[in-house]
Amino acid sequence: MFESLTERLDQALKKLTGRGKLSEADVDAGLREVRLALLEADVNYKVVKDFVASIRARAVGTEVMDSLNPGQQLVKIVDEEMIRLLGDRVPMTYAPFWLWMPLIGFAPWMVLLAQAWSLIYQFWIHTERIGKLWRPIEFIFNTPSHHRVHHGMDQQYLDRNYGGILILWDRLFGSFCAENTRPHYGLTKQVDTFNIWKLQTGEYVAIARDVRHARRWRDRLGYILGPPGWAPAEPKLAVDESAKVRT
Repeated sequence: MFESLTERLDQALKKLTGRGKLSEADVDAGLREVRLALLEADVNYKVVKDFVASIRARAVGTEVMDSLNPGQQLVKIVDEEMIRLLGDRVPMTYAPFWLWMPLIGFAPWMVLLAQAWSLIYQFWIHTERIGKLWRPIEFIFNTPSHHRVHHGMDQQYLDRNYGGILILWDRLFGSFCAENTRPHYGLTKQVDTFNIWKLQTGEYVAIARDVRHARRWRDRLGYILGPPGWAPAEPKLAVDESAKVRT
């Protein structure tokens, strides 16, 4: 999707010239290609409509920076809105994993700075254009190869390579897996919604449902603390001694 969007924007925005402010014609020319690329990638129509509308509202009349041309200015706005769409709406879904840190004495700025470092570092590892790097780097750091495994839906790649910057943590805790073949990306269970909130909270809802239906406390704890896909062992069938054939 992103390669298609980049090619379309590149062709459309080469035609935009001049300085001053972005005109409606400039914005509409670029957004036409954005809309087509997203729809061809099977993105939900309403999501596309809202996304394009938010870009248009920001872009029309925007002053073009001295160092940019109109096309580059529009790309900048598209990029910022894409980041907002994919990231800014769901910060609270992972808050429980770091909120306790300020409560026990860590300065909030330290927590936020660590998160920023981690997110900035992980930007470049989401690619297939980089193969495996020098062995010492692959041994210590999270790399594109390691992170492709993390996103794989193949059985051998599930629950692997969680490290943000250092892959040493996965090696230490036994969750490391090297990339042997290119992963198939996606989910083991497909979803039927484009709702960002539901996508981010759906697994928590599923865990709560499993916990509610569990009969034993051991099983409830297993659903909460166990690895992805954990389920209680099937009970062994009792052997009816009276049914055995006596010899």
